Amino acid sequence: MSSRRRRRKHKIKVYMFKLLTTLILFTIMVCAVWMNYVDSICKNVYDAANYYLTESIFTSKKLSKIDSMKLKFSDSKTAVVEVKGLTINKPYQCITYKAYFSKAQNASWKLDNVYNDSYESKDTTDY
Repeated sequence: MSSRRRRRKHKIKVYMFKLLTTLILFTIMVCAVWMNYVDSICKNVYDAANYYLTESIFTSKKLSKIDSMKLKFSDSKTAVVEVKGLTINKPYQCITYKAYFSKAQNASWKLDNVYNDSYESKDTTDY
């Protein structure tokens, strides 16, 4: 191989290394800023319930809109919130969830579990 080809391959490798390093650092910075933002908005248990049940990408039981929220239990470390809202998928049904939260070390609320709590009765009229 000629020295010109070797230098060109070396330049490409250095460029790819710099690009990859920059992308990794940028991704880490964006994730750190996003986690800080989520922690700051989840200082209140109602805001945490709103975020985790409508906006979070890691929740499988998402709602498109929250109609009402009721705090069922709370102490300094845990909280249970009953949330009623519309499902995100068609047919849009009104559903009730019980969301269990725990307080993290940075004083923000983290979602532990979400359970379906819908006891809406269907029409069972006999004909």
